[in-house]
Amino acid sequence: MAYVSSLVTAMEKRQQIDAVYIDFTKAFDRVPHSLTVEKLDRMGLPSWLTRWILSYLTERNAHVRIGDTRSAAFEITSGVPQGSHLGPLLFVLFVNDLCEIIESPKLMFADDLKFFRVIASLVECCAIQADIDVLSNWCKLNGMEVNVRKSNVITFSRKTSTVLFDYKMSSTSITRVSTIKDLGVLLDSKLNFAQHIAATTAKAYATLGFVKRNTQQFEDVYCLKTLYCALVRSVLEYCVLVWAPYHATQINRIERIQRNFIRYALRRLPWNDAIRLPPYEQRCGLIHLPTLASRRILLQRLFVYDVLCNNVASSTLLSAVNFNVPARATRQTSFIRLPVHRTEYGRNNPFEVCCRRFNEVYVSFDFNVSKLVFKNRIRS
Repeated sequence: MAYVSSLVTAMEKRQQIDAVYIDFTKAFDRVPHSLTVEKLDRMGLPSWLTRWILSYLTERNAHVRIGDTRSAAFEITSGVPQGSHLGPLLFVLFVNDLCEIIESPKLMFADDLKFFRVIASLVECCAIQADIDVLSNWCKLNGMEVNVRKSNVITFSRKTSTVLFDYKMSSTSITRVSTIKDLGVLLDSKLNFAQHIAATTAKAYATLGFVKRNTQQFEDVYCLKTLYCALVRSVLEYCVLVWAPYHATQINRIERIQRNFIRYALRRLPWNDAIRLPPYEQRCGLIHLPTLASRRILLQRLFVYDVLCNNVASSTLLSAVNFNVPARATRQTSFIRLPVHRTEYGRNNPFEVCCRRFNEVYVSFDFNVSKLVFKNRIRS
């Protein structure tokens, strides 16, 4: 959310942003045990704890099995145990110093790293290249390896002419793309999310078809509703706060999937007039299923609640919230002050849309009430 919002803000100012997405080769399997413990010791962890972690990581054996043939056991000298509770934490602590040496704004989730910078001239491009060189040197010193073929660079801009710089790692050019998948969300260079919406609706239709093919004999409408919410609606609402559509064609395209499900789920009801059915919203109400559009509005309002109550730990988003303190009493007062935009594109900045929705129900908000209470208030 913070990343996309910052991109939209910069692009509305007619700025160009270059982002480098780094893919590490078998990141969790290449973490050196001795170096990990050394870093933990430098962080100030007590010696008894670092000795315990070293014991936890070392003296592990494995073998390779192909069919009925098994190799001799060999000792594992690197890597954190995947699937364990400590594995992800140890990996994050191991790569923690990487964030200190990369000067560009950066974001990291597990082994996914990206850093970006507003490009005004070749000076900023050289700064990104310097960060790439620093990253390459860090990998050599820490036993890690970057998969250059799977790493990408993308330029976000709405300008007709952009600065195209050939970023390289170890003399190999990093592939430049126009669309990239970032934690499951397709980001295109214009940030209009058209490709992501197309891919999401296609996946949702395929999943809905699977549900319909395998539930022909189901009589319980609420059982169908449970399957739909778990398998289909979850696809349509993954990271929806970031890519929420605001064009009528895209909104209707997404809502059409639930309309399809409603027709299927209520197909056995004895309608008085099978041709002139009740309105779509009324049919959704029969099984207590809100429309997808109303669900998105609810999620947007609850997200701002989470930011204000620190349920979402993001200092960037929290700093973007400007409380409105009017100098005099007015009839209409917004809780959160929002900037004025010249373009529809800027006005639909994802976080500002959430704040705008929150302003509509801010009278129901209280720092002392739970999320469930606030949710019930704005639903009624």
